[in-house]
Amino acid sequence: MKGIKIAVALTLAAGIAGCATDKPVQTAATHPAPAAQAQPARPAVPPPPPPRTAAAQRAPVQKPAPAPKPATFVTTLSSDASFEAVKPGAKAKLTPAAKAKLDSEVIGKAKQLSRVDVVIVAGHTDRLDRRGQQRSEQQADAVLAHLKSQGLRAPAMDTMGFGKTLPVKECPSTTPKKELAACLAPNRRVVVEVKGMPR
Repeated sequence: MKGIKIAVALTLAAGIAGCATDKPVQTAATHPAPAAQAQPARPAVPPPPPPRTAAAQRAPVQKPAPAPKPATFVTTLSSDASFEAVKPGAKAKLTPAAKAKLDSEVIGKAKQLSRVDVVIVAGHTDRLDRRGQQRSEQQADAVLAHLKSQGLRAPAMDTMGFGKTLPVKECPSTTPKKELAACLAPNRRVVVEVKGMPR
């Protein structure tokens, strides 16, 4: 019996010793949780614009008024009907009908402009006129002189005589002389060009 008790005692002692060598139980205190990762900052969102009032919503968007464009008008006088017959070398003289046309179609239209910038008077003749260059200059001068006498003024006012160099109609040379003069009549003219700004 004594030997059995000793064997049991040794067995218990060995078990207690084995329990003493086991690893301790891990707890939360011995292994703390990993630290939370920092979240990236979100960009700031701008506040929404204030709501438009009812009056602002109804008001139409006004566009700037377009700038006025320069105005140009041209008046043509027939030399045959606009100038009286004069002696060679004498100054050209306007007929009453030509003066009335200039007053209506040039002076009248010029008064409708806010300002007149340019007035150009060009005289033209045909190839039959041996004094064509001189006559075209004299007729242009006579027209401009009348316009000035009626109060027309501009920073640039000038006359030009082109003689037979700028015809608007060509006629065959084989045409009989009387008929040829009638055919070339559109070339005998004075052209008035006025440029300015409308009101």
